Amino acid sequence: MKTTIKSAVVWLFAFFSINIVGQTRPFPQNVTYPYGYKPTTLNSDLAYKEYNKLMTSFLVECGGDIRPTADTEDHTYSESVGYCMLVSAYQGDKTTYDKLLNFYKSKRSSAENNMMTWKVSCEGIVYTGSSSDADIDVAFSLIVAHEQWREQYENNYLEEAKTIIGTLKNSVLTNCAGTYVLKPGYGYGGCNETSISHYTPAFFRIFAQLTGDNTWSALADDTYALLIRATNPTTGLVPDWQNVSGSPANSSRSYDYKFDACRVPWRIALDYLWNGNLEAQQWCVRITNWANGIGAANIVDGYTLHGTPIGSYNNSAFVGAFAVGAMCNSQAVIDTFSTRITKLNESFYYAFYLRLIYLHVLTGNFWKPNLSTDVPSVANPALKIYPNPSSNQISIEGLQNFEKLEILGINGIVLQTEQIHAVDKVTLSIQSLEKGEYLLKVTDKTGASECLKFLR
Repeated sequence: MKTTIKSAVVWLFAFFSINIVGQTRPFPQNVTYPYGYKPTTLNSDLAYKEYNKLMTSFLVECGGDIRPTADTEDHTYSESVGYCMLVSAYQGDKTTYDKLLNFYKSKRSSAENNMMTWKVSCEGIVYTGSSSDADIDVAFSLIVAHEQWREQYENNYLEEAKTIIGTLKNSVLTNCAGTYVLKPGYGYGGCNETSISHYTPAFFRIFAQLTGDNTWSALADDTYALLIRATNPTTGLVPDWQNVSGSPANSSRSYDYKFDACRVPWRIALDYLWNGNLEAQQWCVRITNWANGIGAANIVDGYTLHGTPIGSYNNSAFVGAFAVGAMCNSQAVIDTFSTRITKLNESFYYAFYLRLIYLHVLTGNFWKPNLSTDVPSVANPALKIYPNPSSNQISIEGLQNFEKLEILGINGIVLQTEQIHAVDKVTLSIQSLEKGEYLLKVTDKTGASECLKFLR
């Protein structure tokens, strides 16, 4: 028998856990993203209300752990685990997060190369196979969890994230004539079959920064080649499934904009909101201009790529994703879609979990983890950078023992390199850098390096 978390004792324990477990970034943060627009028509109260609904109506106990329900209370899908781990980490709810993490670990399978089995029950496996997006979301949630609880707890969140990222690279990442592609799961698909709804380039850039493996940065960039190849030039709509050239996948998979593709505006918009990626903005503007022409209250849950409706219902899975995409568009468009979101009420598990994700993004509570705070402290007190924040140039002092200077983006990519010999001070122009956070890395002749953060 499954026990829902709405039982009074369990709920009170969970509620107080959210408030008494120390977080580095307690909910709500309500951040203003470096780029894009936030709606003026909703706030974090709705995100918190819906998180409480998750706790009382959708999560169930499983042997001391917690799992999200699916089409029936007996079943759980791996992607739902990823969604719930993301929101519980951003909520700073360590009790729920750790129990979801334990459930995820219990359903990883050697048959899936240690990825989570796609459809499970508390007792075992319902349907074999894996889904790449689930493990990607779980890995990223661990990075968020590390930032939330890094000061208060000894934890292995970051090491566990690295392990999953390594598993993903070995299991589902492939190269198709120079374009990196994600297989949908372990052992199937690839160049002939992929889903753009599994790609979150903003997450991949964080993976590259964490691991030092620029393959993930390349995958982030190649996401846009795959996206544009399948995008309808008029509507901006993309298919649930495609091959590397953007044509229909070599299977019976859907080539319409349905319940897989509906997630794409959320996954792509993050790369603009966090990083200012213009390819992300351009695509989001195109698809949300089309959606705005239809009207937020008239959007249905399915379209051909030409924009012919094939769905029937106006729900958060579709409207909410367009709302997040509209954060790249204009204040008027985002306010229109976010107003519609406040009027929807979801009971279908898939639409509800996505609604919860979207509400956290819309209200500024899906912040970008700051891995640069994990940079080791500088051993050389003479090493200084000023002004910080800076505008057009920076000066660096204390360089007499170093031979190379590098400026790195937050994604770990080297943007500028200077060779320095027997000098104490260097002044560099940074006019070409976009506004944001950067790392200054200096290396001596032994290969040892030190880092400083600075803001442009």
